Amino acid sequence: MSSSTERILVGLIGKPFGLEGHVTVRVETDDPERFAPGAIFPGPDGEDLVVDDVRTADKGIHLRFEGHHTRGAAETLRGHELTIDPADRRHLGEGEFWPDQLIGLDVVITDGRSVGKVVAFVEGHAQDRLEIATAAGDRFEVPFVYDLVPFVDLESETVTINAIPGLID
Repeated sequence: MSSSTERILVGLIGKPFGLEGHVTVRVETDDPERFAPGAIFPGPDGEDLVVDDVRTADKGIHLRFEGHHTRGAAETLRGHELTIDPADRRHLGEGEFWPDQLIGLDVVITDGRSVGKVVAFVEGHAQDRLEIATAAGDRFEVPFVYDLVPFVDLESETVTINAIPGLID
């Protein structure tokens, strides 16, 4: 997760694929158009990486960048993170939040009592969870579902949870 001033990870370059400079990319974005030919990302040495070819793959995609048309050139990109500026993220609809927007928000119970702060967003297979730290240093997780987290107010920097029995204890 990233803060609002840090760059946002959208892909991670893996091993080369083939002999013409393609690399495997693990996609970390919900906007696959982000990798269209002509897309520009900061490169590992300060140069821009400009996408010039995109191919779909079983797991992720294969990209080739201008000036990296050999397997050896592709190898130099292995492990590089493809990032974007936070301002370039897609517009969210009502009730949608970026995970990094939730980190640091105060957590209150529906009756207004303070519980602690959101310290992590945990992605899960079945559901995502908010990790909350109390003032005493205890930590617990709350499934990030409407029945348990009915309100997120970014303006007041609060998350309201429905403290059903056993959730906090």
